[in-house]
Amino acid sequence: MPLALIMIDIDYFKLYNDTYGHLSGDQTLIRIAEVIKGVIKRAGEFAARYGGEEFVAILMNTTAEGAAFVAEQIRTRVEELGIENREIKNVVTVSLGVASVVPDNEMEPNELIDAADRALYKAKEYGRNNVTVWESQQE
Repeated sequence: MPLALIMIDIDYFKLYNDTYGHLSGDQTLIRIAEVIKGVIKRAGEFAARYGGEEFVAILMNTTAEGAAFVAEQIRTRVEELGIENREIKNVVTVSLGVASVVPDNEMEPNELIDAADRALYKAKEYGRNNVTVWESQQE
C-alpha cells in the first residue's frame, strides 16, 4: 500500500512577515492551514504544521500521481485566497514537494520526508508556486 507525503512551504513568507508583521503572518498561516484541512480530509489522511512556514500532509494508500493531484488542489486554493504580498507584487503562494513510496522493512523512516523535502526544493528552484514530484532517478 503506497504512502505519500506532501511538504508545503509558503513562498517568501519571511518577506511577508517583515512587511506586514507577525500578526498578519499568523493570520495567513491560519488561512492556509484551513485550506489544507479542507483538502486533506479522507480517512487516513493527516496534515500538520511542520515548523515555521511549512506544513506536511500524509496520505495513506496514495500514489505519487494521486498526491500530486491533491497538492495541486492545495496550491490552487491558496493562490485563490488572494492574500496580497505587495513586496513581490503578487499574492501569497505555496510550493509543494511530493513523494510516495511503498514502505518495506528496509526503509528508513526519514527517507520519505527527505524525498519530499528534495522535491520541495526543486519546486522552489523551478520558480515557486508549483508542485514537484520526487522521482527516485533524480537521486
